[in-house]
Amino acid sequence: MYVKLLFLVVWLWCGLPTLMSAATLSDKNAVYIPIMMDDITTMIGLMPSEVTYPANGSTINGTLHLKFSRATAVEKRFLKIFYANGKIERYNGWIGKNSFNMSFTLPKDGKYIDVELHSYILDKYFIKKYRLRQSIGVSEIISHVNNGYLDSSTLTLKWSSGYNVSKRYIKIGTAGYGGSNIFKGYVTGNTKSIYGLPRDGERVYVMFSSYIDGKWYHRYYRFYATDVKEQAKKFVLGYLLNNVTTMRKIASQRVIDKLKTKDTLVRQYFRNIKTYYKLLYFHDYTAMVIAEMNDGKELKFYFSWDGVRWILNSVI
Repeated sequence: MYVKLLFLVVWLWCGLPTLMSAATLSDKNAVYIPIMMDDITTMIGLMPSEVTYPANGSTINGTLHLKFSRATAVEKRFLKIFYANGKIERYNGWIGKNSFNMSFTLPKDGKYIDVELHSYILDKYFIKKYRLRQSIGVSEIISHVNNGYLDSSTLTLKWSSGYNVSKRYIKIGTAGYGGSNIFKGYVTGNTKSIYGLPRDGERVYVMFSSYIDGKWYHRYYRFYATDVKEQAKKFVLGYLLNNVTTMRKIASQRVIDKLKTKDTLVRQYFRNIKTYYKLLYFHDYTAMVIAEMNDGKELKFYFSWDGVRWILNSVI
């Protein structure tokens, strides 16, 4: 028995460095050493620590949270973190716990974050390497809700700054994303006013591009260029001309038929309109246009937004 224990001590002293030297730094498997007791040789695994969260190769969004496994026979751990594709060292230090979180706020530039976790086992460091990718911090339009409506011939866009955006380009058109019959060009700052938008319910498509680290990234938006007062005017004109096609673009057949039951009176009111002087929007996606007639009385046009256009619900 004593001979066997002596053999084990000598083997650990002389043979283990050779075994440890043979293990590569990127070895993902455990390193095993034999322990001999009572004529039985037991292989004991020495497992380096690993990053258990986030998964290798995943995309993170601005803040990095790291979790580490407990591992086996690890005496101490050392952590290195690089970003900007390995050019900038963000962290370099010892880790004092078996498993915990670390938080770093990093730029959203789309570049890689490299993590090296060093486990010190029996006078050797075993290194586990991981690569994560930062999400892209493009500029985005914040002044208008996508698929919302525009009630003016002027569109004033505002956008977020993003991260590491060196230039921005906008295309605006009515023929789909990438069309530019309304506007195209580079923009600076955080706002831009576009003039001459259509006001007849057309869809306006916006492709907003951010240039980051040698590459263009695109965001797509769609708006409906409808001025509710213009819709009221068009309906009145269509009604007076008995243009059913125009009226059906603005009101349901039910509303048209209801007005027709008092056709003479409705026509008299419509011909007597002096001006469309007030427009009110409400939180439930409804709107009211108030027209003043020559005798000082008012007509009220009630509209609702159906997700695509303003629809006339009633005239009072």
